[in-house]
This record gives sequence, C-alpha cells and structure tokens, in this order.
Amino acid sequence: MEERLKKVIQDVFSVDEVDINVRMDNLSNWDSLKQINYMIALEEEFGISISPEEMQLLKEEPKSVLTLIETK
Repeated sequence: MEERLKKVIQDVFSVDEVDINVRMDNLSNWDSLKQINYMIALEEEFGISISPEEMQLLKEEPKSVLTLIETK
C-alpha cells in the first residue's frame, strides 16, 4: 500500500522520491489545486471517499494518509 501511495504522490506532484515522514505541504509545488488532485487520485487508486474534514490530513506526512486509507 505504501508503494501505491508513493506512486500517487510522484504522479500528482511530479517528484522523483517520496519521504513518508515529511509533511506534504513542504513540497515546493504544493498548492490547493494539487491538494484536490491528490485527493481525487487517492480516491481513485484506493477506492475510498475522503471527507472535507479528512482533506486536512493530506497536508500531513504520507504515513498519516496511509493510516487514513487503512481505516476506510
């Protein structure tokens, strides 16, 4: 599951490497549109639905997003 998440991040944010311990909003190309694209890509890849409240977690470290995915 972690590798699938990394692939989504790489595709959405056009980065080569992903550190699951670094906050996503620290990426140089993070913006609100990318956040929405990230949410949509996660929903499609993992077959989940992310609520507006949960969207805030997308700014956190990818390991937090993994936890969210696992609870769905």
